[in-house]
Amino acid sequence: MTVLFDIIVSLGLIVFQTIIRPSIPMLDGVYDLLTPFIVYLTLFRPVRETIPVVLILGFIMDNLSGGPFGLYLTAYLWLFICIKWMVGYLRVSNTLLLPLVIVAGVLVENLIFLGTIALLTPGSRFPKAALETVAEQLLWAVFTGAFLLAFLDYFWKRWKRWYRLRIAKEGVDE
Repeated sequence: MTVLFDIIVSLGLIVFQTIIRPSIPMLDGVYDLLTPFIVYLTLFRPVRETIPVVLILGFIMDNLSGGPFGLYLTAYLWLFICIKWMVGYLRVSNTLLLPLVIVAGVLVENLIFLGTIALLTPGSRFPKAALETVAEQLLWAVFTGAFLLAFLDYFWKRWKRWYRLRIAKEGVDE
């Protein structure tokens, strides 16, 4: 049940991010939409359910991105580790902190991407455009991150209710 939910949400976010989002000019500066999903999994699911999803999503995004292989896999794993570490110090039940957690996740992912660019390009510095893009993504994360987490939580609860009703019907019909 959980695996099917994760697959549906992951594929939906990947399709939206790679096909639909680039064709809408207003959404150019939006952050990686899988970041809030990984944050959601890290905050609200056990580690044994989260790690396989993080690894598979990283692998899929590495294959689709055209960037250095392992970049997304590394970013998603570090994002998972940083959010787990942050949970030790913050109360995740506080809804006012959820936008902060999403912003931190987007920042961690962007720092990994910028660090990779700096390592792969000798003698390079962070271009001003890259810093402006990071700032724009952080603004998007502040205003949309909590809504995306709330949507994922709502969708998960509906999925779980639907699944339980289906199982109950099958149990009665037998």
